[in-house]
Amino acid sequence: MKNFKTCQNFKGITYSFFVILGVAFLMFSCKQEEKNEDNVGAVEETDSLPSTYAEISIAEGGEWVDGDSHKEYQGGTSFKNVDELTVPKEHTDHAWYIRYEGPGWENKHIGYRLYLDWR
Repeated sequence: MKNFKTCQNFKGITYSFFVILGVAFLMFSCKQEEKNEDNVGAVEETDSLPSTYAEISIAEGGEWVDGDSHKEYQGGTSFKNVDELTVPKEHTDHAWYIRYEGPGWENKHIGYRLYLDWR
């Protein structure tokens, strides 16, 4: 009978040992990423283009002509970026005067357009 109690105590100690060993292994095997508090919010300065870009462009070199149901800007040979825009009275949606029909924003991952028409 004495051997049986010793065997049960040994199993309890062995089980506890492996539980503690497993927890210790998990705690030290999962490497956490170091965080450098000194660089929080720091921005690297470069001489390259900005990471985001916004534009609104108008056609140049053309003229307003009668279209099917509205005036259209035809003969424009290029677009010019502008900082502000007062829309001409002839302008309607799909008049071919504003590139993309409105302003655009983009970066290297995604681009957005605000269409100034029925969409």
